[in-house]
Amino acid sequence: MAGSRTFLVGAAVGSGIVARAAEEGGADFLIALSAGRLRNMGAASIACMLPITGANDLTWDFACTEVLPQSKLPVYLGLCSWGTSQPDDAIAEKVMATGFKGVANFPTSIHYSKGMSQVLDAAGYELRREIALLKAVKDAGGSTLFYCGTRVQAPMIDDLLKDIGIEGANVSKMGDVFRAAKDAQSLAKSSEPKKEDDDG
Repeated sequence: MAGSRTFLVGAAVGSGIVARAAEEGGADFLIALSAGRLRNMGAASIACMLPITGANDLTWDFACTEVLPQSKLPVYLGLCSWGTSQPDDAIAEKVMATGFKGVANFPTSIHYSKGMSQVLDAAGYELRREIALLKAVKDAGGSTLFYCGTRVQAPMIDDLLKDIGIEGANVSKMGDVFRAAKDAQSLAKSSEPKKEDDDG
């Protein structure tokens, strides 16, 4: 657990056994994501952005039957704001009544290209739509994990957060995360001892 640390570690999971492993490994909270479930099923994470299954139904099912019963950690539920006829407040109430800590906007439009994002915006599936669901969760007493994708989006998201009054939302800049991971891998590789030549 966090202890004296000044940061928290969250684990994106797709099954109960992974949730247990994350808890035993010291995670502070869990995020149940459709991408995690698809990884457990043998697919790549990016498959979560394809129209191959109902993302919310998939996530609800394993999160409720496997993750919540298997872990004592706070669990955030990854929900997509598209393709649902339920009002945001009804979804938020169900999330909180089920025992989740809150919601993460996932799958999210930030993972699409600029052109595809513009198409989604025109159809009403914009980032603001995702934030509206998060606001409903906050209003219902829950917590939120908020995904944004680029430095260009970050100022826009700040404005949206001010508009809807979400304070202390966790903004995950995935591009920076991926770059940091790549830098860490490069650093680890450079620190490995060089192998001597066989004829050395």
